[in-house]
Amino acid sequence: MEKVLLYITGASALWVVSTLAKIHFHFVYEPMIWSDAQSYCRKTYTDLVTVDSAKVVTTLRIMVDSNKMAAITDAWIGLYDDVDSWRWSLSDDTFYQNSEALYRNWPSGQPDNSQGGEGCLEMLGNGEWNDNNCDNLRKVICSTVSGQTATFRLINTFMNWTQAQSYCRTHHTDLASVRHSADNENIKAAKPAGEAVWLGLFRDRWKWSKGSLLTYSYWGSGEPNGPVENCAIMDFTNSGRWVDEECRLTKPFICSDEVPSTDHVMKVKLVGSSSVDLKDGAVQGGLLNQLQQKLKDQGVTAEIRLRWMKQPDGNVFYQEKQDDHN
Repeated sequence: MEKVLLYITGASALWVVSTLAKIHFHFVYEPMIWSDAQSYCRKTYTDLVTVDSAKVVTTLRIMVDSNKMAAITDAWIGLYDDVDSWRWSLSDDTFYQNSEALYRNWPSGQPDNSQGGEGCLEMLGNGEWNDNNCDNLRKVICSTVSGQTATFRLINTFMNWTQAQSYCRTHHTDLASVRHSADNENIKAAKPAGEAVWLGLFRDRWKWSKGSLLTYSYWGSGEPNGPVENCAIMDFTNSGRWVDEECRLTKPFICSDEVPSTDHVMKVKLVGSSSVDLKDGAVQGGLLNQLQQKLKDQGVTAEIRLRWMKQPDGNVFYQEKQDDHN
Protein backbone atom coordinates (compact mmCIF):
# COMPACT_ATOMS: atom_id res chain seq x y z
CA MET A 1 0.00 0.00 0.00
CA GLU A 2 1.27 3.46 -0.84
CA LYS A 3 2.12 5.73 2.04
CA VAL A 4 -0.57 8.34 2.65
CA LEU A 5 -0.08 11.51 4.72
CA LEU A 6 -3.23 12.93 6.27
CA TYR A 7 -3.84 16.20 8.14
CA ILE A 8 -6.54 16.54 10.78
CA THR A 9 -7.00 19.07 13.59
CA GLY A 10 -5.24 17.81 16.73
CA ALA A 11 -1.80 16.56 17.76
CA SER A 12 0.55 13.86 16.38
CA ALA A 13 0.07 10.08 16.31
CA LEU A 14 1.10 6.79 14.75
CA TRP A 15 -1.35 4.37 13.23
CA VAL A 16 -1.33 0.90 11.70
CA VAL A 17 -2.92 -0.30 8.48
CA SER A 18 -3.63 -4.05 8.25
CA THR A 19 -4.56 -5.33 4.82
CA LEU A 20 -6.61 -8.48 4.28
CA ALA A 21 -4.96 -11.75 5.22
CA LYS A 22 -3.03 -13.49 2.46
CA ILE A 23 -4.46 -16.87 1.41
CA HIS A 24 -2.09 -19.79 0.87
CA PHE A 25 -3.26 -23.06 -0.68
CA HIS A 26 -2.05 -26.54 0.29
CA PHE A 27 -2.73 -29.76 -1.60
CA VAL A 28 -2.94 -32.85 0.60
CA TYR A 29 -2.59 -35.94 -1.56
CA GLU A 30 -3.48 -38.53 1.08
CA PRO A 31 -7.12 -39.48 0.32
CA MET A 32 -9.69 -38.87 3.07
CA ILE A 33 -13.47 -38.64 3.34
CA TRP A 34 -14.77 -35.06 3.23
CA SER A 35 -15.35 -34.65 6.98
CA ASP A 36 -11.87 -35.98 7.83
CA ALA A 37 -10.38 -33.65 5.22
CA GLN A 38 -12.23 -30.74 6.83
CA SER A 39 -10.92 -31.70 10.30
CA TYR A 40 -7.37 -32.04 8.99
CA CYS A 41 -7.45 -28.63 7.29
CA ARG A 42 -8.88 -26.93 10.37
CA LYS A 43 -6.28 -28.51 12.63
CA THR A 44 -3.28 -27.98 10.35
CA TYR A 45 -4.17 -24.81 8.44
CA THR A 46 -7.38 -22.72 8.47
CA ASP A 47 -10.05 -24.71 6.58
CA LEU A 48 -10.89 -26.55 3.39
CA VAL A 49 -10.40 -24.21 0.46
CA THR A 50 -13.02 -21.67 -0.59
CA VAL A 51 -13.03 -21.30 -4.38
CA ASP A 52 -14.71 -17.92 -4.80
CA SER A 53 -13.28 -16.63 -8.08
CA ALA A 54 -11.93 -17.68 -11.45
CA LYS A 55 -8.51 -16.53 -10.23
CA VAL A 56 -8.55 -19.14 -7.46
CA VAL A 57 -9.62 -21.82 -9.95
CA THR A 58 -6.66 -20.95 -12.19
CA THR A 59 -4.23 -20.91 -9.25
CA LEU A 60 -5.31 -24.35 -8.06
CA ARG A 61 -5.15 -25.82 -11.56
CA ILE A 62 -1.55 -24.59 -11.86
CA MET A 63 -0.61 -25.86 -8.40
CA VAL A 64 -1.92 -29.42 -8.64
CA ASP A 65 0.78 -32.09 -9.02
CA SER A 66 -0.71 -34.73 -11.31
CA ASN A 67 2.08 -37.17 -10.43
CA LYS A 68 1.11 -37.08 -6.75
CA MET A 69 -2.58 -37.40 -7.64
CA ALA A 70 -1.78 -40.79 -9.20
CA ALA A 71 -4.93 -42.27 -10.76
CA ILE A 72 -7.23 -39.80 -8.98
CA THR A 73 -8.07 -36.70 -11.02
CA ASP A 74 -10.14 -34.69 -8.55
CA ALA A 75 -9.90 -33.29 -5.02
CA TRP A 76 -12.25 -32.18 -2.26
CA ILE A 77 -12.91 -28.46 -1.83
CA GLY A 78 -14.81 -26.81 1.03
CA LEU A 79 -18.19 -26.69 -0.71
CA TYR A 80 -21.02 -28.83 0.72
CA ASP A 81 -24.80 -29.07 0.73
CA ASP A 82 -25.93 -28.38 4.31
CA VAL A 83 -28.85 -30.81 4.48
CA ASP A 84 -29.29 -30.46 8.27
CA SER A 85 -29.67 -26.68 8.57
CA TRP A 86 -33.49 -26.43 8.41
CA ARG A 87 -34.87 -23.33 10.17
CA TRP A 88 -37.85 -20.96 9.97
CA SER A 89 -37.82 -17.73 8.01
CA LEU A 90 -39.41 -16.04 11.04
CA SER A 91 -36.54 -16.16 13.55
CA ASP A 92 -38.14 -14.23 16.43
CA ASP A 93 -37.39 -16.38 19.51
CA THR A 94 -40.31 -14.87 21.45
CA PHE A 95 -42.76 -16.38 18.97
CA TYR A 96 -41.69 -19.96 19.69
CA GLN A 97 -42.31 -21.49 23.12
CA ASN A 98 -40.08 -24.26 24.47
CA SER A 99 -39.04 -26.36 21.45
CA GLU A 100 -41.80 -25.21 19.05
CA ALA A 101 -39.23 -24.00 16.51
CA LEU A 102 -38.19 -27.64 16.12
CA TYR A 103 -41.65 -28.98 15.21
CA ARG A 104 -41.60 -30.98 11.98
CA ASN A 105 -44.28 -32.84 10.04
CA TRP A 106 -42.10 -34.72 7.57
CA PRO A 107 -43.61 -38.02 6.44
CA SER A 108 -41.40 -41.10 6.28
CA GLY A 109 -38.57 -40.61 3.78
CA GLN A 110 -38.65 -36.81 3.86
CA PRO A 111 -36.78 -34.57 3.45
CA ASP A 112 -35.03 -36.54 0.71
CA ASN A 113 -33.35 -33.88 -1.48
CA SER A 114 -34.50 -36.08 -4.35
CA GLN A 115 -33.42 -33.76 -7.18
CA GLY A 116 -30.47 -32.26 -5.36
CA GLY A 117 -30.59 -28.73 -3.91
CA GLU A 118 -34.10 -29.07 -2.46
CA GLY A 119 -33.90 -26.44 0.25
CA CYS A 120 -37.43 -25.13 0.84
CA LEU A 121 -40.61 -26.49 2.44
CA GLU A 122 -43.92 -26.96 0.69
CA MET A 123 -47.08 -28.29 2.31
CA LEU A 124 -48.71 -30.90 0.11
CA GLY A 125 -52.42 -31.32 -0.49
CA ASN A 126 -52.82 -33.71 2.46
CA GLY A 127 -51.04 -31.38 4.90
CA GLU A 128 -47.79 -33.35 4.92
CA TRP A 129 -44.47 -31.69 4.20
CA ASN A 130 -42.07 -32.06 1.31
CA ASP A 131 -38.72 -30.49 0.50
CA ASN A 132 -38.61 -28.93 -2.94
CA ASN A 133 -36.44 -26.77 -5.15
CA CYS A 134 -36.82 -23.16 -4.03
CA ASP A 135 -37.04 -21.96 -7.63
CA ASN A 136 -40.29 -23.82 -8.28
CA LEU A 137 -43.53 -21.82 -8.32
CA ARG A 138 -46.17 -22.31 -5.65
CA LYS A 139 -48.96 -20.37 -4.01
CA VAL A 140 -48.02 -19.01 -0.62
CA ILE A 141 -49.17 -19.01 3.00
CA CYS A 142 -48.18 -15.83 4.87
CA SER A 143 -48.58 -15.24 8.59
CA THR A 144 -49.37 -12.15 10.61
CA VAL A 145 -47.96 -12.47 14.12
CA SER A 146 -48.90 -10.66 17.33
CA GLY A 147 -47.13 -12.06 20.38
CA GLN A 148 -47.67 -15.82 20.22
CA THR A 149 -50.77 -15.49 18.03
CA ALA A 150 -50.48 -16.16 14.30
CA THR A 151 -53.10 -15.82 11.60
CA PHE A 152 -52.57 -17.42 8.21
CA ARG A 153 -53.51 -16.08 4.81
CA LEU A 154 -53.35 -17.67 1.38
CA ILE A 155 -51.67 -15.60 -1.35
CA ASN A 156 -53.32 -16.88 -4.52
CA THR A 157 -50.32 -16.04 -6.72
CA PHE A 158 -47.57 -18.37 -7.90
CA MET A 159 -44.08 -17.37 -6.71
CA ASN A 160 -40.74 -18.99 -6.06
CA TRP A 161 -39.77 -19.30 -2.39
CA THR A 162 -37.57 -16.19 -2.28
CA GLN A 163 -40.30 -14.07 -3.87
CA ALA A 164 -42.79 -15.53 -1.40
CA GLN A 165 -40.58 -14.63 1.55
CA SER A 166 -40.16 -11.06 0.30
CA TYR A 167 -43.90 -10.66 -0.33
CA CYS A 168 -44.89 -11.98 3.11
CA ARG A 169 -42.35 -9.81 4.90
CA THR A 170 -43.59 -6.74 3.03
CA HIS A 171 -47.34 -7.26 3.43
CA HIS A 172 -47.59 -9.44 6.55
CA THR A 173 -45.06 -10.65 9.12
CA ASP A 174 -43.35 -13.51 7.31
CA LEU A 175 -43.90 -16.83 5.59
CA ALA A 176 -45.92 -19.17 7.80
CA SER A 177 -44.17 -21.06 10.59
CA VAL A 178 -45.63 -24.28 12.00
CA ARG A 179 -45.11 -24.67 15.75
CA HIS A 180 -47.42 -27.61 16.42
CA SER A 181 -50.11 -29.80 14.89
CA ALA A 182 -52.79 -27.13 15.45
CA ASP A 183 -50.85 -24.66 13.26
CA ASN A 184 -50.45 -27.37 10.67
CA GLU A 185 -54.20 -28.02 10.56
CA ASN A 186 -55.01 -24.30 10.37
CA ILE A 187 -52.66 -23.84 7.42
CA LYS A 188 -54.05 -26.93 5.72
CA ALA A 189 -57.54 -25.44 6.04
CA ALA A 190 -56.36 -22.07 4.65
CA LYS A 191 -54.86 -23.43 1.44
CA PRO A 192 -56.65 -24.76 -1.65
CA ALA A 193 -57.52 -28.45 -1.31
CA GLY A 194 -55.09 -30.67 -3.15
CA GLU A 195 -52.56 -27.91 -3.88
CA ALA A 196 -49.04 -27.43 -2.55
CA VAL A 197 -48.04 -24.10 -0.96
CA TRP A 198 -44.80 -22.59 0.29
CA LEU A 199 -44.21 -22.36 4.05
CA GLY A 200 -41.34 -20.66 5.88
CA LEU A 201 -38.97 -23.56 6.57
CA PHE A 202 -35.74 -23.52 4.56
CA ARG A 203 -32.13 -24.59 4.78
CA ASP A 204 -28.76 -23.48 3.52
CA ARG A 205 -27.99 -25.23 0.30
CA TRP A 206 -24.46 -25.21 -1.07
CA LYS A 207 -22.10 -23.24 1.13
CA TRP A 208 -18.44 -23.20 2.12
CA SER A 209 -16.87 -24.97 5.06
CA LYS A 210 -15.86 -21.62 6.59
CA GLY A 211 -19.56 -20.64 6.68
CA SER A 212 -19.94 -18.30 3.72
CA LEU A 213 -22.71 -18.87 1.19
CA LEU A 214 -22.12 -19.71 -2.45
CA THR A 215 -21.74 -16.58 -4.62
CA TYR A 216 -19.31 -17.71 -7.34
CA SER A 217 -20.31 -20.90 -9.21
CA TYR A 218 -18.17 -23.18 -11.37
CA TRP A 219 -20.25 -26.36 -11.66
CA GLY A 220 -19.70 -28.80 -14.47
CA SER A 221 -22.50 -29.44 -16.95
CA GLY A 222 -25.53 -31.01 -15.24
CA GLU A 223 -24.08 -30.51 -11.75
CA PRO A 224 -24.99 -30.68 -8.95
CA ASN A 225 -27.40 -33.56 -9.45
CA GLY A 226 -27.73 -35.11 -5.95
CA PRO A 227 -29.58 -36.44 -4.15
CA VAL A 228 -27.04 -37.99 -1.74
CA GLU A 229 -23.98 -36.36 -3.27
CA ASN A 230 -23.55 -33.53 -0.79
CA CYS A 231 -19.86 -32.62 -1.07
CA ALA A 232 -17.98 -31.02 -3.96
CA ILE A 233 -14.76 -31.83 -5.76
CA MET A 234 -12.69 -30.01 -8.37
CA ASP A 235 -12.32 -32.13 -11.50
CA PHE A 236 -8.88 -31.34 -12.93
CA THR A 237 -9.68 -33.21 -16.16
CA ASN A 238 -12.48 -30.72 -16.80
CA SER A 239 -10.83 -27.33 -16.22
CA GLY A 240 -11.31 -27.65 -12.47
CA ARG A 241 -15.09 -27.59 -12.68
CA TRP A 242 -17.05 -28.78 -9.68
CA VAL A 243 -18.89 -32.07 -9.31
CA ASP A 244 -21.02 -33.20 -6.36
CA GLU A 245 -19.96 -36.52 -4.83
CA GLU A 246 -20.88 -38.66 -1.83
CA CYS A 247 -19.01 -37.29 1.18
CA ARG A 248 -17.99 -40.80 2.28
CA LEU A 249 -15.65 -41.23 -0.71
CA THR A 250 -11.91 -40.82 -0.09
CA LYS A 251 -10.09 -38.22 -2.17
CA PRO A 252 -7.14 -35.84 -2.02
CA PHE A 253 -8.13 -32.37 -0.85
CA ILE A 254 -7.10 -28.74 -0.80
CA CYS A 255 -6.65 -26.69 2.37
CA SER A 256 -6.29 -22.94 2.68
CA ASP A 257 -4.27 -20.99 5.20
CA GLU A 258 -5.00 -17.36 6.04
CA VAL A 259 -1.75 -15.63 6.90
CA PRO A 260 -2.07 -12.12 8.38
CA SER A 261 -0.12 -9.60 6.35
CA THR A 262 2.54 -7.39 7.88
CA ASP A 263 1.24 -4.20 9.43
CA HIS A 264 2.18 -0.94 7.78
CA VAL A 265 3.12 1.69 10.36
CA MET A 266 2.43 5.20 9.16
CA LYS A 267 2.70 8.59 10.81
CA VAL A 268 -0.23 10.97 10.76
CA LYS A 269 0.29 14.60 11.64
CA LEU A 270 -2.65 16.41 13.21
CA VAL A 271 -2.28 20.17 13.10
CA GLY A 272 -4.21 23.06 14.58
CA SER A 273 -5.90 23.53 17.92
CA SER A 274 -8.81 21.62 19.43
CA SER A 275 -10.59 21.40 22.78
CA VAL A 276 -11.35 17.69 22.44
CA ASP A 277 -9.72 15.22 24.82
CA LEU A 278 -7.41 13.14 22.64
CA LYS A 279 -7.10 10.55 25.42
CA ASP A 280 -10.83 9.80 25.14
CA GLY A 281 -11.44 6.42 23.47
CA ALA A 282 -14.53 7.74 21.71
CA VAL A 283 -12.53 10.61 20.23
CA GLN A 284 -9.80 8.23 19.07
CA GLY A 285 -12.42 5.99 17.49
CA GLY A 286 -13.98 8.94 15.71
CA LEU A 287 -10.60 9.94 14.28
CA LEU A 288 -10.09 6.39 12.99
CA ASN A 289 -13.42 6.62 11.19
CA GLN A 290 -12.30 9.91 9.59
CA LEU A 291 -9.02 8.32 8.52
CA GLN A 292 -10.87 5.36 7.02
CA GLN A 293 -13.08 7.71 5.01
CA LYS A 294 -10.10 9.75 3.82
CA LEU A 295 -8.45 6.59 2.51
CA LYS A 296 -11.59 5.75 0.54
CA ASP A 297 -11.74 9.32 -0.78
CA GLN A 298 -8.15 8.95 -2.01
CA GLY A 299 -9.04 5.83 -3.99
CA VAL A 300 -7.95 3.05 -1.61
CA THR A 301 -10.33 0.19 -2.47
CA ALA A 302 -8.74 -2.69 -0.51
CA GLU A 303 -10.34 -3.70 2.77
CA ILE A 304 -8.24 -2.29 5.62
CA ARG A 305 -8.30 -2.20 9.39
CA LEU A 306 -6.88 0.68 11.41
CA ARG A 307 -5.72 0.93 14.99
CA TRP A 308 -3.69 3.43 16.98
CA MET A 309 -0.18 2.58 18.13
CA LYS A 310 0.52 3.53 21.72
CA GLN A 311 3.68 5.34 22.80
CA PRO A 312 5.97 3.91 25.55
CA ASP A 313 4.11 6.00 28.13
CA GLY A 314 0.79 4.38 27.13
CA ASN A 315 -0.57 7.41 25.29
CA VAL A 316 -1.54 7.45 21.63
CA PHE A 317 -0.84 11.13 20.95
CA TYR A 318 2.27 13.11 21.79
CA GLN A 319 3.44 16.69 21.35
CA GLU A 320 5.79 16.88 18.40
CA LYS A 321 9.15 18.41 19.21
CA GLN A 322 10.60 21.08 16.98
CA ASP A 323 13.33 18.77 15.62
CA ASP A 324 10.92 15.90 14.85
CA HIS A 325 10.65 14.94 11.20
CA ASN A 326 7.59 13.58 9.37
